Amino acid sequence: METLLLAADRGADPVLFASRRDPRALGTDPAALGEDSTVFSASAAPLLLRSAVLGGASFTEILPPTRCTDGVAALLRY
Repeated sequence: METLLLAADRGADPVLFASRRDPRALGTDPAALGEDSTVFSASAAPLLLRSAVLGGASFTEILPPTRCTDGVAALLRY
């Protein structure tokens, strides 16, 4: 089963790019999504959750006192 692990403190979330045509596709650069005219940008957390849910993954929030100090906001595990 796939699980999205996402830190509870997401104040410094980066921006990701997503497609309205394929809601599971995400990228850090719009060019990674090809010639898709429906590409848009948003905060990473909601896009990661959207992608995980539509991909059939479960979700777990990493709560304090555990911290993600290495800059990783989310990790999709199999």
